Amino acid sequence: MTEHRPENNIERNTRDLAGDFRLTSQRRSERGNIFAALFGAVALIGVVGAASTALMRGPLSTVVTVNQKAKADTQMQLAAKLAIMEAAQQAAGGDCDGDGYIEPLVPRGPSGSEPIPTNGGLIPGVIGATKTDPWGTEYGYCVWDMKDIGTGSCAAGLIDGPTVDAAANSSVVLAIISAGPDRAFQTACETYTANNDHVTQAGDDIVHTFTYDDARGLSDGLWTLKQGNPDVATIDKEIELSKAASFLSETSFQGGAKFDSGFLDLSAGGLMKLPTQATSGVCNVANTGVLRIDTSGGGQLLQICDPSADVILDPDGDKWVDIGGSGGVGGNIDGLTDGYSHGASRNLFLGSEDANLNVDPAQAISNVALGLGSGEAIVSGDHNTLLGNSAGYNITTGNNNVMIGSGAGGGVTTGSNNIIIGNSDALAAGTSNELRISNFIFGDISGGRLGIGGGTRCWIQA
Repeated sequence: MTEHRPENNIERNTRDLAGDFRLTSQRRSERGNIFAALFGAVALIGVVGAASTALMRGPLSTVVTVNQKAKADTQMQLAAKLAIMEAAQQAAGGDCDGDGYIEPLVPRGPSGSEPIPTNGGLIPGVIGATKTDPWGTEYGYCVWDMKDIGTGSCAAGLIDGPTVDAAANSSVVLAIISAGPDRAFQTACETYTANNDHVTQAGDDIVHTFTYDDARGLSDGLWTLKQGNPDVATIDKEIELSKAASFLSETSFQGGAKFDSGFLDLSAGGLMKLPTQATSGVCNVANTGVLRIDTSGGGQLLQICDPSADVILDPDGDKWVDIGGSGGVGGNIDGLTDGYSHGASRNLFLGSEDANLNVDPAQAISNVALGLGSGEAIVSGDHNTLLGNSAGYNITTGNNNVMIGSGAGGGVTTGSNNIIIGNSDALAAGTSNELRISNFIFGDISGGRLGIGGGTRCWIQA
């Protein structure tokens, strides 16, 4: 059995001191580990900071610069296109000196101490484009005058360009310049000579130049002016519209206008005016179906081009076939399928052959002529009834004649009151008051007697 002895003070103190020593040694060991961790963290932060600084100075800075240059390129391209389009909208089509070349808008001067390129200026205020580059400097702007330099009503600010067409087309006409990151222009714009490029990039400037041919392309051809007419722009491209088009002024077509579908709608009040015989040209296969108005007879005669028309429809052979209207050649018609009534004068003609009829509607009254060539010479005769091919074809001033048959009464010109039935061409020009039926029955209308016979007549007195 172990004897338990009470612990005295010396033993207790010795034991406590040993325990404190062990605890103190342990804490000192732990405190050293924490310091090492702190020093490591600080070192790591330094490494990350150095790497970040290197990144900011290197690749990241390069990315920012590239983005700024790309932004400047886009803004300069847009500004150039707007400047080109705006120039074509100016007075005289943008050709201030009438030399057939559009002049760009002149530069805008600085309002203060803004830098500008040598011989140039800033983008004009009327151009709705961004005027400040990504580094905070206004874009520089240079423009050249082509061909007839220094003439006309052109404003100051254009640099002298080439004077020869071949050089003008391929020469720089407009330049947009960014001063770049250093915000100072090193690029100068120069007067054209055969040995320089007008404008050469220098320093960190960003330069976009455009030749006259480039300007034509950017404006979709609007920088191509019509020779001798600077108010007219020409374009050698086909134009396709997917929406309705409105023309606010007269529109001229030197070529044809073709409607692949749909129709020409004039129902809103539009009118169609046709050419006359003086401007329509000849009737040929290419013009088949074309309409015109013949005014040579004093009226308005509608005609259609029919190259295949026969002599019945087209006796004068010009292939313009009459459709109808208020007049025509001599106020008459020349086709057996047509008819014409001369209004208040009550003249009716059907199948007149002559293209130069002289009927005077103010004097010739109530004439009826039916047949090819019938009554074609009437000028002022009244109340003639002529039926048959060439019936009464020589009558000019004769009145009250009735002639029926082919060539009936063909010799009469001034005679009146004749009744001719059948072929009877042997009458004298002034024959009047005679009755003839097939050259066998004769009548002296004024004398009141009737005759029968061929060579020798047997007269019966009334």
